[in-house]
Amino acid sequence: MEETLSEQPQEDPVERRFGSNQVGVKQFNERLILDIIRQSGPMSKADISRITKLSAQTVTVIVNRLITDGFLLKNQSVKGRIGQPSTPISLDPDGAVSIGIKLGRRSLDAVTMSFTNQIIGKRSLFYEYPDCDRVFSWIRENTRSLIADLTPRQSERLAGVGVATPYMLEGWEGVVGAPKGAMAKWKGVDIGQRIESDLSMPVHILNDASAACLAEMSIGDTSKATSFLYFYIGTFVGGGIVTNGKLFTGLTGNAAALGSIPLHMITETGRVPPPQLIEAASIHRLEAMAEAAGLDRQTFYSDKPVTEAAMNIFRVWAIDASSSLAFAIIAGQSFLDTGLVIIDGNLSRDLLDILIDDIRAQMQRYDQQGIEAPQIKAGHLGNDARAKGGAILPLHANFAPDNNVLLKIR
Repeated sequence: MEETLSEQPQEDPVERRFGSNQVGVKQFNERLILDIIRQSGPMSKADISRITKLSAQTVTVIVNRLITDGFLLKNQSVKGRIGQPSTPISLDPDGAVSIGIKLGRRSLDAVTMSFTNQIIGKRSLFYEYPDCDRVFSWIRENTRSLIADLTPRQSERLAGVGVATPYMLEGWEGVVGAPKGAMAKWKGVDIGQRIESDLSMPVHILNDASAACLAEMSIGDTSKATSFLYFYIGTFVGGGIVTNGKLFTGLTGNAAALGSIPLHMITETGRVPPPQLIEAASIHRLEAMAEAAGLDRQTFYSDKPVTEAAMNIFRVWAIDASSSLAFAIIAGQSFLDTGLVIIDGNLSRDLLDILIDDIRAQMQRYDQQGIEAPQIKAGHLGNDARAKGGAILPLHANFAPDNNVLLKIR
């Protein structure tokens, strides 16, 4: 069931949604209550009634049913306040379990995730490039292994599979260093259909950067922000757009294809930068620079301190990356006026912070007259953002009170 909400002034997303005591909306009200508890944490039935504007009797009936059905838990009563002790109601972590798959150009991740968005189990595979047959075989075997590791109750409550993957996976074959023709098998492959056939579960697919953005807006530290522009610095740079509390994915599902932003500028040294953001700010370029210097391309992902040689390479890469990202942020702000930009990626936290500081400095070199400079923050989900975003998709499909993802699911 999908519900569409009309645009409203930006306010607390919990407070602005209201239920109805009318017959025929039972499913919506159940989802509404689950979503409110998900966002705000354990709360009493009285608080749920206050926020939803549902009658106390209606809330009691729905909450009791959700407890019986295994989606909610009744916690220990809280005493010491004026009036009767209140009993907080929380989500049952095992109330539903989802599977998230991140299918990328350099790696695969598969996770099982609880109803409270905690990773239960994880499997990872790294490769030079994604071989089609190997990828589907790995997903089938490792997802089944993750399911086998679940408790009997968890496995009975599987909600489905969400896949976060770049569109046109066969593209940029030479850039990722794949042999000529090695990725041609991906052309025309229905990824969702293949995985659904292998696992016999419903599958939802979303662009990998948009999925990372979905995870940020749902469970990140900025989950209360109703509008922001999102950048994910991965093998290829990508992004997402959140507006009025909804993830916007566009006509074809490829909104915020930030890597395709053209760059028309010359640096102070007179060098002509790469023609698109994808070539200036993607990690594959940093990896290539590291390998050319005899370093492991995984150097920049670990949270261990990098060597002086690695830092020098990172600094050179960051010249074009930060300047290009600053340009993209200002361009995006002129269209969206969100006031907030979130940047995440699979760089180590220290290097991501350095890159963000460089971006802030580079933004001062651009004429920003006529726009309000946005606040720039680091995301906090890192490498897990895309897999978690995938895992959120089936939970949204089964439990969200409205479709807060304006998405074209393939």
